[in-house]
Amino acid sequence: MRKAIRQRLIDKIPEIAGRVYEPSMAGPLTKKPYIVLKYGGDIATGMRYGFEVPFEVWLYCERTTFKELDVLESKVIRALLGVDLVSSSDQTFSLKYTGSSSDFYDEDWKALTRQLDFRTDRIRGG
Repeated sequence: MRKAIRQRLIDKIPEIAGRVYEPSMAGPLTKKPYIVLKYGGDIATGMRYGFEVPFEVWLYCERTTFKELDVLESKVIRALLGVDLVSSSDQTFSLKYTGSSSDFYDEDWKALTRQLDFRTDRIRGG
């Protein structure tokens, strides 16, 4: 799933120029803007097929204005919300947007940042 999400972000958001990273791959010297994609682990739902999978999409921009985060947030939501994606194991899934964090300046990474939260909406096939 992570690979499909990463590729969708790369394809739909030219400003990031392919810069979608695992958490350990980015840092203070990474060219901005970029995205860090985190897998959150399975969450039991109590429903028959049992699990949702959360993903965190962290946006990182230069320390100029939060408007750049606003634009990126909108593009990420449009790129991922309700779109059918296919995992490497041929499961079709879509994501729902569940909210975002407060904006803040990350002193360690020298960037303005915001976290967007998504969860799988459905998984078919596989």
